[in-house]
Amino acid sequence: MIRLAILMTVHNRKQQTLSCLQSVYGQKLAPEIAISTFLTNDGCTDGTEQAVAQQFPQVTIIEGDGTLFWNRGMLRAWEAAERTDFDYYLWLNDDVLLHTDSLARLVECSARYDDKAIVVGTCCASKDSKRATYGGQTRGKFVFSESADVPCETMNGNLVLIPRHTYRRIGKLDPHYHHACGDFDYGWRTTRSGEKIVVAKGFFGICDTHERAETWADASQPLHKRWHAFFANHRASDTFRLFRRNKSLATACFKFATSLAHILTPKLYNRLTNK
Repeated sequence: MIRLAILMTVHNRKQQTLSCLQSVYGQKLAPEIAISTFLTNDGCTDGTEQAVAQQFPQVTIIEGDGTLFWNRGMLRAWEAAERTDFDYYLWLNDDVLLHTDSLARLVECSARYDDKAIVVGTCCASKDSKRATYGGQTRGKFVFSESADVPCETMNGNLVLIPRHTYRRIGKLDPHYHHACGDFDYGWRTTRSGEKIVVAKGFFGICDTHERAETWADASQPLHKRWHAFFANHRASDTFRLFRRNKSLATACFKFATSLAHILTPKLYNRLTNK
């Protein structure tokens, strides 16, 4: 029996969460693959927890208080799952709609590397099935092929399969990070240790990018809101730690300086960088 733990964290996206879970439990899986889902309810007030419990009673729900965000919410789900010895841990965002063969293909890809490599599933846009939206990255650019697996240096955390081997070598997500950065940090820690990350060939699901920029980078928001979003929500400290730990002090300082430029003069920054 192959045992796969699906890790999720959710906050007030009830319909997306239910649609994602429908795509999970609608998978075409071989009889020897058994899935268990661990979902952190991070302070939902829109009825998500009740709807999940009613429609998917097999899901293990872990309670959060609304302050965990992505990284710590995923970590809480992982801590609940690791009490059982699973063969794989799958990071899954609740805004991903899986193709019906996605889990089987991810496990098959892992087997091609003797279950000793992280496997990243690439997502595409709902209105453009050929455009990658989330997946593996090298030097800040997506790495993808429809016909062959390709290595990468780190990844978005939307759809990622981590085998027991890597989990035992690298551990879990770093609890220092709050929302963002934890996925990239885990990827860089993995490659720095000599372990492999591969982007499995083809697309595995639909996940659209956010229509608007994050508040700290949104030129339509007033300066005080951009400033608050960057500093009060730990974006500044988390980003600095990410690049200081995985690249260099100089890179961390450069990233911090460019982020400040983006906050203070977003329109000029976007013009100069063609964003």
